[in-house]
Amino acid sequence: IACVAGAGAALPDPGPNGITVTLKSVPSGASVMVDGVLLGPTPVDAKLRPGPHHVRAMLSGYYPAPQERIQVGAAEPTEVTLHLIASH
Repeated sequence: IACVAGAGAALPDPGPNGITVTLKSVPSGASVMVDGVLLGPTPVDAKLRPGPHHVRAMLSGYYPAPQERIQVGAAEPTEVTLHLIASH
């Protein structure tokens, strides 16, 4: 059973068809959200249901990465890298 510390909200149970997606950011250590649920600092693995999901990354001193729509499926990439731009 997966748990997100202190968040209260969690991603829906992906069931037996869940696919593990590795979420990374440049630079690493950004807080990443999937479908509005905070997962923690990158890199992080998330087990997601097949289908579309929205991902976003934020890090102090950087503009938030634009929200990206990813498609999770057997033939899709299982790694996503979000790029942040310094705000100073």
